[in-house]
Amino acid sequence: METRRRVLKTLTLGGVAAAHAASPALVRAQAWPDRPISLVVPFPPGGTTDVLARVVGEQIGKRLGATVLVDNKPGANTIIGAQHVAKSKPDGYTLLIAAGSTMVLNPLLRKQLSYNPEREMDILALAGDIPLIAVVPAASPIRTLDDLIARVKDKARGPLSYASVGVGSTLHLAGELFEDFAGAPMTHVAYKGSVPAITDVVGGRVELMFDSPTTALPHVQSGRLRAIAVTSAARQSYLPDVPAVAERFPNYLAIVWYGLVAPKGLPADARAKLKTAMDASLTSPEYLQAVSKAWISPATPTTPEKIAEFVGAERKRWGDLIGKLNIQMEG
Repeated sequence: METRRRVLKTLTLGGVAAAHAASPALVRAQAWPDRPISLVVPFPPGGTTDVLARVVGEQIGKRLGATVLVDNKPGANTIIGAQHVAKSKPDGYTLLIAAGSTMVLNPLLRKQLSYNPEREMDILALAGDIPLIAVVPAASPIRTLDDLIARVKDKARGPLSYASVGVGSTLHLAGELFEDFAGAPMTHVAYKGSVPAITDVVGGRVELMFDSPTTALPHVQSGRLRAIAVTSAARQSYLPDVPAVAERFPNYLAIVWYGLVAPKGLPADARAKLKTAMDASLTSPEYLQAVSKAWISPATPTTPEKIAEFVGAERKRWGDLIGKLNIQMEG
């Protein structure tokens, strides 16, 4: 009997020792990330946001030693994808590539929104931005930014018409902001998509459009459209002779910006690893080369305080304009 007790005691102690010996390996196995990460894109495959997400996923995945799977959840002006991420468990396994429209414009334009960016979402890093290009038909007498401003202010000819992809879009608000700076009214013509809008500008049925480089540049390069200005703070390398609107109207800025976003409340370790991986990606030659092909200007590694300052300035700029014009959307 004594011998049996001794054997049992030995086995028990051995089990405890084995558990202690295995615990470091167990901790390592459970360290974040230990499974694939979902990177949600609130747009269909193939667009600029999707292209950026795949670059971000590849780059941070390589640095984290994890698989990052791009998950397209389009619909409802990015609300479907954003809501999915905002309501997800904050464990670092569900992330979002969000545009400024998702984080800033939707809350300003919609009284009822199914997610709250300030309370439920955390911008870990800015990823890059794209300016719009003010384009006119090739046959237009508007050849310079000064010509455009003069045309907008010419009351004798009536309001200048400009196209967009819909009320509340960045393309629409860029026109409204230009009108505000110019101090003269323009006529907004809303379309259900960029293709019919740009087609009518090329055809001369509408006088102006603030459009993305992806859509506008091929027409500029073919000679069907003329680039008048860019909406970034400075000129762009791919259109070095085209001025920024800010050269005539200081503080004018209308860019499409992107950020890597997570549900609020990430564990500190996961947040730090994601931030480090993204910051390293932003300065890598592979990232810079890949995003430039999509006309995206890469962001630089930025502190949380600077990100908050940038987003706050965006909220004020667009909030002031939207409030002044009383623009509201359903949903």
